[in-house]
Amino acid sequence: MVGLFGDMMQRIYNDGKTGLGNNLPADWLTPAKTINYRCPVRVVTLINKIRSVVDNQLQQPRDDQAEGTVRLYVSQRLDNTGKSKTEATACEDMASITGDALWAGDGAVVKTLILEHKMAARRMGFLDLFNALAMDGNLRTGLINGTLSGLQFFTDMLLPLRQAWLADDQFAIAMIVKQYSPLVKKDVLRGNKEQLAQFGKAREAVNQLNTLWDNGNVPLLGDILEVVKDTDLFILPYPLAVAKAAEEGMEAPAKPTAEEEEEEEDISGQAIKAWQALLRCSFGELEAYKRYTAEDSPFGTHQGVKGLQFPRVMVIIDDEEAGGFLFSYDKLFGVKALTETDRDNVASGKDTMLDRTRRLFYVGCSRTEKSLAIMAYTDNPAGLVQQVLALEWFDRDEIVMI
Repeated sequence: MVGLFGDMMQRIYNDGKTGLGNNLPADWLTPAKTINYRCPVRVVTLINKIRSVVDNQLQQPRDDQAEGTVRLYVSQRLDNTGKSKTEATACEDMASITGDALWAGDGAVVKTLILEHKMAARRMGFLDLFNALAMDGNLRTGLINGTLSGLQFFTDMLLPLRQAWLADDQFAIAMIVKQYSPLVKKDVLRGNKEQLAQFGKAREAVNQLNTLWDNGNVPLLGDILEVVKDTDLFILPYPLAVAKAAEEGMEAPAKPTAEEEEEEEDISGQAIKAWQALLRCSFGELEAYKRYTAEDSPFGTHQGVKGLQFPRVMVIIDDEEAGGFLFSYDKLFGVKALTETDRDNVASGKDTMLDRTRRLFYVGCSRTEKSLAIMAYTDNPAGLVQQVLALEWFDRDEIVMI
């Protein structure tokens, strides 16, 4: 049972009221969650230690719960090209330690928790696409959750069309064209004596589009858009139509009607540049992006998995790559000194960077059902090991230098 005011260690966003439940009258009942039904024994022990400096709401595992496995992997901070290999090495070690083959290899089923979506973009291969649209802050939310109309044009129409073509699924191709193509809309076909010719135009447009992949080529999104525009296969979303017109030095098309216009479609000069940058990205990045926004993505953010659980969890810790200013694992682990502002915030009882980072770490680790790996990148590996041993969060044989 969750406490009356909720579990404050689960508060992962910075808005809302802090300190709820503090200084309550002595005769108030404050029930707390005492049994952890999710995590194995070793993970419960870890998360109890993480939160021990905050409160006394320690948990107990189920009586029949397995022991579980925890490992902290520590690496010198690497350039980004070396991280995937390092993380794969850690996963292979976890597979060996636990005897669980699903930690490594092509069939691996591991939930990797990162601090920032850009970290997943780099690992999954859609960094250029991410950077293109992230240059406009107004597009960022839609980029992360996949709701931008300009992206949905590719992910929900053109990607399924290409997949149907590769599968030689003529029925699926016909359904996509029927649903989206203006060439075969009812109002175009109604009273048209050349209906078969219209279907022929649509079929030829699909054929022409797929020639872009001939000879193993992977086209740019702009190349795809050019064919779609020239053949009238689909109607371009407003952001892409504006970006394309700007690229060609032409007047921007009329804005959609109020009924059709989406919140993100009132695009600025910066947004036009972002959409133009998107068109210089490859179709391969689009496929990777679609996998990330799907529910079965192997990646998730520390913040975004609250309330979820996974058999195998890898928590990635890398302050530099995350590029944020609200969290610092180096400070939490004691390998980076607190600033004067940090110390003042601690002294005055304010919510601090340490508090926020501790909560994130707690939430990430407590998603684990079977085994947990923590991959920490730092400029001072030896110092980090010394500090976490002093904290008594990990035993020495649970720490692996890579």
